[in-house]
Amino acid sequence: TSWLTREEDIKKVHATEMKIAKESGIEERNIEIAKKMLQENIEISTISKVTGLTLEEIETLKENEEL
Repeated sequence: TSWLTREEDIKKVHATEMKIAKESGIEERNIEIAKKMLQENIEISTISKVTGLTLEEIETLKENEEL
């Protein structure tokens, strides 16, 4: 079994944290794009294709925007 040094372990944890942060930022941006597309009355199926969000996620955004 190969063990990581403390420095290697810290680098690996940092890389994982950065990946998670990046993915979170991308998802937040896709949500903002979907909201703008909804305001422009673009079809939900098109929004899903462009943003990668599910139809259910977009429906939820639409319902929350109408409140």
